[in-house]
Amino acid sequence: MQKEPQPDILGKDEAIRLFLAMIQSKLDDESYQIVDHWDASLVSIGIAKPGEPDILVYVTTLGQPEGCYGYECEIPSENPDEFPFQTVAEGDGVNFETMVEIIRKHLKIESSKNGVDF
Repeated sequence: MQKEPQPDILGKDEAIRLFLAMIQSKLDDESYQIVDHWDASLVSIGIAKPGEPDILVYVTTLGQPEGCYGYECEIPSENPDEFPFQTVAEGDGVNFETMVEIIRKHLKIESSKNGVDF
């Protein structure tokens, strides 16, 4: 499967760029794609299922303690005419390792960057 083009993240906040670099070190590049439905927000990004950009984990550093993240796990809405997505889980103040686990579970990622099964 061809990987979707990645958005330009250079304008994002340093904490989001660092988060993405750390995610890249943990998860296989083919197991997720970066989506940026929030290009006006420098402190948020989406990590989506490849080929299914509506199944994603929205990640933000806005209002979070240093080294922690807020998140929403999203899926397509059952009524897209009213709202395009549905939040199925959310949280604040989550550390990086927990974020990796949340992303892995929501996107159904079964192995890590070096091929080790979770």
